[in-house]
Amino acid sequence: TVIAHDFSGGTALGSLVGVQRRPIDPATPVRLRLVNSNSFAERFDLAGTPFSVAAIDGTDVNGPTPMQDKTLLLGGGARYDITFVMPQYPGSEVRLSVDGSRSALILGGNRQIQGEMRTGDFDPSGYGRPKPTPLGSTSHFDRNFILKIGKKVGFINGRPGYHWSINGKLNPETPMYMVSRGDVVKFKIVNDTGSVHPMHLHGHHVLVLSRDGMRTTGSPWWVDTLNVEGHEEYEVAFLADNPGIWMDHCHNLPHARDGLTMHVAYEGVTTPFRLGDGPDNHPE
Repeated sequence: TVIAHDFSGGTALGSLVGVQRRPIDPATPVRLRLVNSNSFAERFDLAGTPFSVAAIDGTDVNGPTPMQDKTLLLGGGARYDITFVMPQYPGSEVRLSVDGSRSALILGGNRQIQGEMRTGDFDPSGYGRPKPTPLGSTSHFDRNFILKIGKKVGFINGRPGYHWSINGKLNPETPMYMVSRGDVVKFKIVNDTGSVHPMHLHGHHVLVLSRDGMRTTGSPWWVDTLNVEGHEEYEVAFLADNPGIWMDHCHNLPHARDGLTMHVAYEGVTTPFRLGDGPDNHPE
């Protein structure tokens, strides 16, 4: 497990800022779970061998294929599992680094890695092989919701400002998305801002159906944290099979703190807790 996190000294991999070395024998199969624990996106680069993306947010990718010319952009809170085989030649090394950081994980020996050309970021929307899913773009949806992210002048916790809004409302007046157990639910996420929002629904994985009107192909793309770039639009779906009152928020935690938070609530599920100052309860 390789966790990227910003400390005062820079971006660390695990608990160390700098270069780490791990001896691994040639021809050894390796699996790394990359975790971005920051609020902002991090770009990972693996050099020295082809690799495959085996899982996204803990869900296996169907039919992953090797690649060597892509970087991996992980939104805040996202996880990618990557697999590869160490090069056959003794002394060869594989280097995992984080863009803009002096931190790196070097596996294997000490043979110098030559520079590798990159053609851009890995795109999950067409990667791997299709396979049947319990829901999809042609499903009958019991609930259809729109989640439009914008900005609005107003007050949050008594602070005036130009705050994040959901469907034109400021927290805590943001919509409560109500579902019943067994519902097939579709969300249309519209980012009307120029900022990036890694949107995270607690308690569920969602299936990405489309991005900017283009249907996804390849392996089913299941996520619990979806990195929504500025002015992007997604359709996602999930099965309401985990009753509760679940946060649905931006995983950029300063954004969540400043109002980019709402909830998916199951009908018939209640809580004694209230938003606001009365009960001295301040959930995000």
